[in-house]
Amino acid sequence: MGEKVKKVRYKRSTPVGRLRRNAAKVSRHAGLVLARMASWGTVTEPKVRKVKSLVDEIIQDAASIDRLLGALETNGFVVPKRSSAITFIVGQKIAISKKHRAKYRAAYSQVLKSDPHLLDDLVVTGLLPSGEVVVQRGQRTPFMVPKSHLSLVKA
Repeated sequence: MGEKVKKVRYKRSTPVGRLRRNAAKVSRHAGLVLARMASWGTVTEPKVRKVKSLVDEIIQDAASIDRLLGALETNGFVVPKRSSAITFIVGQKIAISKKHRAKYRAAYSQVLKSDPHLLDDLVVTGLLPSGEVVVQRGQRTPFMVPKSHLSLVKA
């Protein structure tokens, strides 16, 4: 019962610091590939030699990435803040974002045959406590959409 609990000291990281760790992981994984290939002995197969050459390049590129990111870190580079999230209001004109259109085209394929602008000319008709937005096109039936699937329509 009297065992001491080892405290872990966490250190705040920056986006650049996280990228540097990712580059180190790439290098470490590439090193594992080379180590596994070394156990194959001398192989004269051209494709195996090409793989080894590419892995060597990956290790060199990861080191270059780390040096560049290190220089950014030393110079105090800060990643620009993302633009603020969109706040939707009832009556606002919106559209389904390009990123999610394929999903909605598949779900509403029959409706889109008679109303090809269903995903574009939408109006916010309600906001749900769950974070979803109720949208509607004209007099059609309203439907729910996650906020992340919507984009503002430029007036």
